[in-house]
Amino acid sequence: MAGAWAIRRHIEVVVVALFGAMMIATVLFSPAVNDPWSTRGREVAVLNKTTTPIKPLPPILHIILDQHIGIDGLPPKFIGSQTLRPVLREFYQSFGFRLFPSAFTHFPATVESITNLLNGRVLPGASAYVKGDPGAVRLMKNAWFRQLAARGYQIDVYQSRYLDFCAPGSDAFNLVQSCHTYNQGDVRYFHRMNIAPQAKAKLLFAYFVSVDFQGVMSRLLYFHHRLRLWLGSAGIDLAPWEFTPTSPSPLVTMDAMSRLSQRLETLRNGEALFAHLLLPHEPYVFDRRCHLSSSWTGRRSPLWIFNVGDTPERWAARYRAYLDQIRCVHAKLGGILIKMRNLGLLEKSIIVIHGDHGSMIPAKDVVSLNAGKLSERDIIDIYSTLFAVKMPGAASGNIAEQRSIQYLFAHQVAGWTNVKPHNDIFLAPNNGVVGPGQIRRGMVSFGAATENRSSGAER
Repeated sequence: MAGAWAIRRHIEVVVVALFGAMMIATVLFSPAVNDPWSTRGREVAVLNKTTTPIKPLPPILHIILDQHIGIDGLPPKFIGSQTLRPVLREFYQSFGFRLFPSAFTHFPATVESITNLLNGRVLPGASAYVKGDPGAVRLMKNAWFRQLAARGYQIDVYQSRYLDFCAPGSDAFNLVQSCHTYNQGDVRYFHRMNIAPQAKAKLLFAYFVSVDFQGVMSRLLYFHHRLRLWLGSAGIDLAPWEFTPTSPSPLVTMDAMSRLSQRLETLRNGEALFAHLLLPHEPYVFDRRCHLSSSWTGRRSPLWIFNVGDTPERWAARYRAYLDQIRCVHAKLGGILIKMRNLGLLEKSIIVIHGDHGSMIPAKDVVSLNAGKLSERDIIDIYSTLFAVKMPGAASGNIAEQRSIQYLFAHQVAGWTNVKPHNDIFLAPNNGVVGPGQIRRGMVSFGAATENRSSGAER
């Protein structure tokens, strides 16, 4: 206090210099820690030591692509979708997959969707299976891992901190051979970007603001939105303003795909690789060739917490960036599958690739408050998702039936007959994405939904 009083006339210069030096150091100098991943390994509990498989267990690769919309769910009159849809169909056909382009999920939230799928259930709410807070959830019950372990599989997991599939105290903790965890919010990945220091500083600033001051920024944006509407009624056009939060999550997850690809070089019979990859999850940072984009885009307007929807133009811009990131993800995924083919693994392995829910780019959020305001396009943007499976000796091709991924996984992969088909979906409660207060309604037909939101330039 005495020192501050003594230099009170120069305090602004001192503060600016101090924090300026901190920002420059943050941008220019990488942290000393080289590997931001954490790996847990343990002795695998043998469930039945007397059981020896008669035939070698085929290798398993199970990948969840977070926020990947289904192929039939792509906006039908959107130019980017018209070219991407046949590309994705050809991609899975060329590798011998059985593709379900009209697949959907019963749930709008990752935790509920994945938890129900892995446990052979279709129940709203995930409290019976998970613990923890949003952003750091621990899956405590995992019937799929229990089944794999009982058959004699050794399980390796690649996961984010968002959802822990091998948490201490869970039934899978002693069933997983190794658990590799990446921190999707690790800012150290910004230092690996080959961009100008000014651009890097801008991204870091936006990231820290979005983490620490998201509520303040949202309220400022809402005040600007209301002021713009008021001035517009008086004939005054106030320029729109949007603050796009940034996250290193796509950069970290791309590293996870590289590590998963390296692990395939040692994949053997009786081993199962499970990966939850936060791609093509926002923010959209990669173009179709996997080059970093000059501008990063989020999936929704920062005003979503005030139930303010997107304009058609902004919706179209978000979808363009999202579809480019899908192309990038499949370019990397193609490299993984080609490596499996070259290693002699492709034909003998069980490969499951699916999403957890859709693009999450609706005009209106799918919450109970908006139950009577949702368009068919909103529903599809949330619930349509990817599902493809490749089984040794099984026929490939496109299956047109509209089924949930919870049902498809149970019957196509796990062999659980207790999961019955139905087309009901659950809208999220108004106070969040998981919990009581959900409304049940029927899933729309993909063929019946029409696109009426794209701007004229996209038609």
